[in-house]
Amino acid sequence: MTIKNGNLLVNVTVKDIQDGVPSDSSCCGIALAIKRTLDVDNVQVGLDEIADLPEIRVEDAPLNIPTKYHEPISKFIKSFDNMDDIDVPSPQPFEFEIGEDKQ
Repeated sequence: MTIKNGNLLVNVTVKDIQDGVPSDSSCCGIALAIKRTLDVDNVQVGLDEIADLPEIRVEDAPLNIPTKYHEPISKFIKSFDNMDDIDVPSPQPFEFEIGEDKQ
């Protein structure tokens, strides 16, 4: 487990992307990375349909996502869920923080 700026650092790897299931909120690449990082089983990842902001829940509790990661997480979710669409860029490994910092 890596801590950065007081937040937990989550790395979404190539393996997470390969093993993930598009449009499955509990088995997408981000969910698999969080499950591995936190050693938990119950993770849900999605986008708020109205605000188009990422939502992540662990063991039914919402995680705080610092604002600077809203856009990269949203872009990843959209590209991951549309991997079969040739007009959508393929999802790439990336890292983001979860925790107290709302910046």
